[in-house]
Amino acid sequence: MGARIWHLTIDGVREFVAFGRYVDRYEKREGVWRFARRAFVLDWTEDRTIGQRDDFGTEGVAMGRAEPDDPVNDRLPMFGRDRRGRRGQGQGQA
Repeated sequence: MGARIWHLTIDGVREFVAFGRYVDRYEKREGVWRFARRAFVLDWTEDRTIGQRDDFGTEGVAMGRAEPDDPVNDRLPMFGRDRRGRRGQGQGQA
């Protein structure tokens, strides 16, 4: 999974932008897959003036919201509202 972050400096003149990837390890616990470890690999950074700022291509991207209306619930059923009812159904041996 890729990630990008940006931080505005205290004086509001510059921003630090970083791009990288998450390297996740999962474990199955009590029949449910969970994060066991997450590491971040930094691929690229940039320090730039605020005048170069852009929207990072966010037009048309679903915006995260507090549960239960977060778009991830529709896109990844394993995190959806009915996940408790699915535990143990159709799961093979880990």
